[in-house]
Amino acid sequence: MSKKKLGTAIIITVIVVPLILMFVFKPSFTAKGAVEKHFEYDDTLHYINQIEAGAFEAWVYEDRQEELYKTFLVKKEGFFYESNHSTYVEKKDDSARKPSQ
Repeated sequence: MSKKKLGTAIIITVIVVPLILMFVFKPSFTAKGAVEKHFEYDDTLHYINQIEAGAFEAWVYEDRQEELYKTFLVKKEGFFYESNHSTYVEKKDDSARKPSQ
């Protein structure tokens, strides 16, 4: 193999292959970006808070339409963030918690 062909192969391997992988896997460079790519995320959610939880960040949102609180766990993997876990809790009316007098 000539030096020119070898150089071209190295350039393709070093530059093009990572670009293709980034296009396919669509990594997130921010924690918020990872949350927004999660399949449970919806643009109608209202941000409430972000909580540090060990190696994770928990992003808490309110879904006013379905009356739920949704939590997305985000973890940093190398240079990128990913959010593979989410959960939700139903909102409860405060009157249900107060004892009757």
